[in-house]
Amino acid sequence: MWTAILQTAETEWLSREAQRRLVQLQALDMIDELQHALDSYTRRTGRNADWRTLLDSRVLLGIPVDPTGIPFDLIDGRVQLSKSSALWPPPEEPAAAGRPR
Repeated sequence: MWTAILQTAETEWLSREAQRRLVQLQALDMIDELQHALDSYTRRTGRNADWRTLLDSRVLLGIPVDPTGIPFDLIDGRVQLSKSSALWPPPEEPAAAGRPR
């Protein structure tokens, strides 16, 4: 949807917003990949990890950053977009129908 909006937007603000949303989605994909690597490490070793541990174990080659160059946060075992990132706040998925909020 955001790609279609970007391609057809007739106003600059809408183009900028579509581009921002696409980059946010890219960051969320990166978070999913990083979380998978972190969860895999935790299952394999039985230890919780921080960025330093993952670097020392060569699970990662560097501190992961979002598409704007801001490092992701790792809080309580969850990879998150930093609140200092221009991509904050990340888009939220709507609650599933019939599921309590």
